[in-house]
Amino acid sequence: MKRLIVFVAPLVLFFLISCNVYANEESGSQEEILWGETGSVHGYGVFNDVGFTDMSFLVPTDQGYMRVQAGVGYGDDYDGDEDERLQFAVEYYDQNFNRTSLRFINMDLPIWGGFCTDGEYYYVTTGQSNPNESDDLEVIRVSKYDKQWNRIQYVSIKGVGIRIPFHAGTCSMAIKGSVLAVHTCRTEYKDSIGKSHQTNYTFTVKTTTMNILEKVGESIHNDSGFVSHSFGQIVQFDGKRIVTVDHGDGGPRAIVLKRFRNGSATSGEFIENELNSIDVLEFDGNSGQNYTGAFLGDLQITNDTYLITGSSIPQEYFYDDCNVRNVFLGVVYKSGLTTELKWITNYKRNGIISASNPYLIRVDDDSFLLMWDEVRDDDVDNRQLKCVFVDAQGETTSAVQSVDAYLTDCRPILNDGKIVWYSWDNGETIFYQMPVDNPTGLTKTVNSYKMDPELYIKTTTRTIKAKKLKKKARVVQPFVYAESDNEDADIIFQGTGVNAKSRKALKINEDTGKVTVKKKTKKGKYSMKVTVTVPSTPAYNMASKTVTITVRVK
Repeated sequence: MKRLIVFVAPLVLFFLISCNVYANEESGSQEEILWGETGSVHGYGVFNDVGFTDMSFLVPTDQGYMRVQAGVGYGDDYDGDEDERLQFAVEYYDQNFNRTSLRFINMDLPIWGGFCTDGEYYYVTTGQSNPNESDDLEVIRVSKYDKQWNRIQYVSIKGVGIRIPFHAGTCSMAIKGSVLAVHTCRTEYKDSIGKSHQTNYTFTVKTTTMNILEKVGESIHNDSGFVSHSFGQIVQFDGKRIVTVDHGDGGPRAIVLKRFRNGSATSGEFIENELNSIDVLEFDGNSGQNYTGAFLGDLQITNDTYLITGSSIPQEYFYDDCNVRNVFLGVVYKSGLTTELKWITNYKRNGIISASNPYLIRVDDDSFLLMWDEVRDDDVDNRQLKCVFVDAQGETTSAVQSVDAYLTDCRPILNDGKIVWYSWDNGETIFYQMPVDNPTGLTKTVNSYKMDPELYIKTTTRTIKAKKLKKKARVVQPFVYAESDNEDADIIFQGTGVNAKSRKALKINEDTGKVTVKKKTKKGKYSMKVTVTVPSTPAYNMASKTVTITVRVK
């Protein structure tokens, strides 16, 4: 049967984040479209506490847009061939979101990390598990592609204490000049008591040569960017500095911003004694307790401040079974590295409304659009987009507005005066365009693509003795057997005799394809044309074939 492309969701099983996660390895077909659904909301599920790598990316092009979609691969009948790889899809659209082309790119390693572009080249980070803790095994690779998606170069990281890359967190990538910074996470080699702990992990690449500039080793200290456990990671460049933000549950137990030395953006080096660190939102609970009741959302950098957003329960109610989260905005002032925490929403802790993980989109140097989903009754299908404008000091400059849309793990981009992003679900891609000057004027463009199902039909010629038909009709089974790779549709059988004699003698069951030979049918040959139809569904077009069947009565 024809194999479907399905979404490969990350699996997280953890106790003190000691776990194993393996991605399937598949290969795809350019004749097939993407199936599955957007897996996460900006690095987290709506109410999960550990992060996942984002799978959906949107890039403006001269002709329109390029969509990069990870997490696609073949389904249940994967044969386990080690040479097969997962793939990511690259889909191009014109300005009106009409699809112009689709292709699939083989992942170099089977676990997805992240994607970014400097406008001239594309960079993809992938990895693989290292259960045997080999220092010689490639665990992370950054691949460089030209705009035709030809791989030009790649750089590898081997060993460095990694059992599973990108695990229970995100993978943030940023480029400044010829320096690419990757801030992500890992589970480490097992310790002396057999525990594999999770930490953040950071490295930089010289993109012109694709050489590692600086990387974290097996053991680092808190003053060189270390956070454990780290369930969300962000990296950006602030002028000549590298800046990171982590969602820590133990060391420290906080949303924490770390600023590396001046010059690190061009050298790619992490200098321990010149790093600045500040906790933006501290969490209640015990050190290393995975649950923090919070998300790390986004980071924007202004001339004077760092703006860090996310959502959190009221930490004073940490032990009161509170699951209602509100949007916060942490303002870190560069001068003196002091912080101020502002709460944007005020959902009641015993209410039914909560905030998902937010984005903060730069409109200009002093204006940002803060976007989040308002979720009702913990139901991810019952959510609505909310947005409000804030300035560089974190002050709101507009009323909160409601928009008929929702966020996904595709980060919204600002293009031609509109904020644009997409969702995808089983062959349906929805593009959202929201005018910056009128968020409620959002428009949606829906692209629904269906596959043509393959229909398999087997017929048999049956013989029945006339004496068995003297007293009652007889069912001949199985007569027409059909199956389709569209498992959501019921197959319909419609038949009619090829002549008056056959029409009088034969009748077919539309649901089963079984043929009834009527009572007192005389000896002879009877034929019927049977049309086998698979109705259309959201994922598939209709399919239909006509066959001729024969019954001999002796």
